[in-house]
Amino acid sequence: MEELISYITKIFPSEDLIKSCRMQVMTIEDFKVFQNLKDDWHISLKISIEYDILYDKLYIGSYSDVPDDYKKMFLILSFYKAFGILRSNCNKLDDLIEAIRILDVGIMIGCNLENCHLITEFTQKVHDYTIDNYKISYIESNCFDVKPSSDEECEISILENPSIEHFWTNFLHLHRPVKLNNCLNHWPALEKWKDINYFIKTSGYRTVPIELGKTYDDDKWGQSMLKLKDFLRTFVNDEDKKNDTKGYLAQHDLFEQIPALKNDFHIPDYCAISSIEPVVKSWIGPENTISTMHTDDKHNLLCQVIGEKLIILAAPNESQYLYQYDGMLNNTSQVDAEKLDVEKFPLSKNVKFKRVILKAGEMIYIPKAWWHYCRSLTKSISVSFWFDIDNE
Repeated sequence: MEELISYITKIFPSEDLIKSCRMQVMTIEDFKVFQNLKDDWHISLKISIEYDILYDKLYIGSYSDVPDDYKKMFLILSFYKAFGILRSNCNKLDDLIEAIRILDVGIMIGCNLENCHLITEFTQKVHDYTIDNYKISYIESNCFDVKPSSDEECEISILENPSIEHFWTNFLHLHRPVKLNNCLNHWPALEKWKDINYFIKTSGYRTVPIELGKTYDDDKWGQSMLKLKDFLRTFVNDEDKKNDTKGYLAQHDLFEQIPALKNDFHIPDYCAISSIEPVVKSWIGPENTISTMHTDDKHNLLCQVIGEKLIILAAPNESQYLYQYDGMLNNTSQVDAEKLDVEKFPLSKNVKFKRVILKAGEMIYIPKAWWHYCRSLTKSISVSFWFDIDNE
């Protein structure tokens, strides 16, 4: 606890931020009293009240319409609320787990602060303390140690660790997809992530967002917040297929939330073509998780770390045959790329699809605006790097 106390002196809201958020009961003096470790239950109650008020504001209506200051304050209040729990009950497992959950929710739905890294560090230290001092249940099977198949299907070009110049001139500049081999051999993740218990030890009590359902355009699709260890046990290590619902940790900023995992991989050199840092996303799930045929507004280097995926591509000029949804999902096709329904979507028979099997240690470049469908053929972990080209 002594080590954690130092963080309370470094995380403090400005008076302008408090005014901007129109705090209902908390004042800057209250924050100062709490920061000085005064044991005032009235202030802890005020923190909980302000936390609940902001939580409702973030979840009612459109999240994008909520002012950034509200999101920043929510992250700060999450820290103060969790710190209060730890200060009172740091020797109770349930309270430690609850503090970690509150911190994770704050990190995920709050807004980045200048010192946001201090809160992610604090959260990891609380997690590590919990793992070191309390027994956690590990998974007996090593389900991420997936044996490669013999299927080498690939209907696009394949390159062996090309130079940045060659990749730019012949593929990125022309928006041509390509499969890239032997570019990830130096990633520690290729070995470390084969051990499912590595994730439980480093992040088992961390809360993550899980997509539930067949695909995100399905009527029964939904989301839930789960501890990572529970997601892995319930949905990934479901050897007896007891769970009919698919659970997928998809398109998540896992490595911003849990920076310790960043040490296990490296940003591909090809991203250096852009002056802007790539957006890094994680994809973890069981066999047969599906991302419906869709397009992205950035270039994508999709890296397969564990298991195998089927990728089906279609060029932008095929859009007229792919029956895009209207409205918010207009970047998504109604066509099932693996099982064409030509009666319902007759023009889909004209699409020139390109199929690729992506194996562990391989990477595929998916150009901006290209259609792509993904299905995991095994238990799978992927990392994607989305980036823009300067002045494109």
